[in-house]
Amino acid sequence: MTTRKKIRSPLALLTALLCLGLAACELPIEEEGLTDGTDYLPDQEVLDRIQNTVLEDLGGGVLRFGTAVMEPREGSIRVVRLTGPTSYELGYQQGILLKDSINSPTFEVFSDPLYHGQPPAYMTQAMIDIELEEADRRVFGPMERETPVEYLEELKGIADGSGLDYKTIFRASFLSDYNMITLLDGATGGGECSGVFASGPATSTGELVFGRNTDYEGQKQWIDHQVVVFYDYPGAHRYVKVTTAGLLKCNSAMNEVGMVVSGHFMVFTPADPHGYSFSIFENEIMRKTSSLPEVVTLLTEKPRCGTFGLSVGDGKTGEALGFEGTFEKLGIRGMEDSTLVTTNFAQSSVQFDADIAAKLNIQMRDVYGRFSRLKSLVGGHHGSIDPAKVAEFMSDSMDMIDEVKRERGGGNVVCGSPNVTSVVFLPAQGLFWVASGEGGMPACKNPYRGYDFWAELNGGTPSVTPAVLPGYTWVDDSHRAGLAAYMAAELAYQVDKTDVDTILGHLEAARIADPKEPKYRRAEARFLLRRGIATESTADLDAGMFQLEQCLDGTVVGTQANNERAAALYYMGIAADLTGNRTLALSCYEDILNMLGIYGWRSHLTGLNKMLGLNTFMAYMAPHTGEIPEGFALSMVE
Repeated sequence: MTTRKKIRSPLALLTALLCLGLAACELPIEEEGLTDGTDYLPDQEVLDRIQNTVLEDLGGGVLRFGTAVMEPREGSIRVVRLTGPTSYELGYQQGILLKDSINSPTFEVFSDPLYHGQPPAYMTQAMIDIELEEADRRVFGPMERETPVEYLEELKGIADGSGLDYKTIFRASFLSDYNMITLLDGATGGGECSGVFASGPATSTGELVFGRNTDYEGQKQWIDHQVVVFYDYPGAHRYVKVTTAGLLKCNSAMNEVGMVVSGHFMVFTPADPHGYSFSIFENEIMRKTSSLPEVVTLLTEKPRCGTFGLSVGDGKTGEALGFEGTFEKLGIRGMEDSTLVTTNFAQSSVQFDADIAAKLNIQMRDVYGRFSRLKSLVGGHHGSIDPAKVAEFMSDSMDMIDEVKRERGGGNVVCGSPNVTSVVFLPAQGLFWVASGEGGMPACKNPYRGYDFWAELNGGTPSVTPAVLPGYTWVDDSHRAGLAAYMAAELAYQVDKTDVDTILGHLEAARIADPKEPKYRRAEARFLLRRGIATESTADLDAGMFQLEQCLDGTVVGTQANNERAAALYYMGIAADLTGNRTLALSCYEDILNMLGIYGWRSHLTGLNKMLGLNTFMAYMAPHTGEIPEGFALSMVE
């Protein structure tokens, strides 16, 4: 790697990189920020009713507030039944019944869109407040003014019931929208959700089966506070959603007439905050629609905010549709061969040109890798798909990119480390299975426990067959052990990102448990190099560079995607630049640019990330002066 070599037309490469263009995510001129929620308080009669209701502890962790109840279930899940009857009371009931979770410091992961509760040491509270006010004016305020008042009343109720302020609850519920709208302003990660529908001749019984993974910010915080929320109040369909305490978003949901829905993070342009959030659309679909044509009407007639994907199915007809939206356009796609697979990229022709992630090949090995693996699974089991099979699909750990094709704990797999909920629905029967999220592992690596929608609502004894879906079975236990240690590192980072010793201890354990996994070595190297540069520690710098060298040695690590090798070279190059070794840095950059010349950037699976290529070229022309990417979220070069 230290041998200098002539790269292929660097100027031509830069020109080609730029020719695809990066359409701007134009945000509006700053407007008024968020209100304090006072306007969404109910009338005095409702306030008096709440004031005269007592929170009862019924023992065994069961709480009751009026007719609303919360009870713990196996696997750290709590079931909540909300009864209203007003929107504010729905929120207040959730707030008071889940007050301990919503008030925990971990809620900041969702409510702080800027730093997730861990701002840089130099930031004062006054500085943070100024940045939050700007975020409110640019994104959250315009969103609030377009949100139907019933949801604002519900958010105000959650705030008052939990004791937090309205702005905190609002920001937490619309974090995904904020990230999708501002991604190109410097966010470092996207969503990684996956969904699978199968029905008719694709399934063993002909019934619609739906599997859904939610991959989101703050695995530890979400999994510790995962809730199954039943809405049972006048004037709307009854429904259930699998989410986390204090959030309005549905993620995965089913209503009493057999409609199911899930949302997907997308990176389309242009993105605009004026309109209904996809989290609002999720709830509107559950509360007010009974058929797919009604969903199409809803999404067509109401103003759409930001960018998003939605997957919606109807258990009565066995049909499903995928929706891809911006405020300008709505793409709609139907089932193919009685199946529908969705991850996080445009599949409708309407949005092809708007998909920035696909254009730049950002994180597409993960996004398209999950899609292609799920397509392979549903195709290989066509005619025999049932809930148990779908649970296996959603918990799968095979990285099937052409140059990889092996089981991985840390690869481009369907069930990855960011997974916070995984659910399988059989809507025609009102049954669903929820992965519990135990043992510090991604939710999808735990048993899926069954729930009966009607029994839960009517106070009966749930009886679900099978009671548990086991999901994926590891082929090699070293992959499970490595993932467990890597998850421990991620969770430690989410609690205190300055505790580098603890984080590195877990990453070392992950590397030792699964020495063939390059992802663990790349993560360990970044932490070592950041600390080494900050403290001028030669030992840390040498150790970090060694792990990156190991990532490039095919006799040490297992097969990996081309972009993974390029990312290791990039981290090595910028570390060399930051420590004054320009010769080594140039060699690394030349290796990457030669790879770009060989593999290009257009193939989602075998090509390189366009941003990685552009950043590399800029560093080739002038030494890198920034930082080595921090944390565990996928950076813009991966």
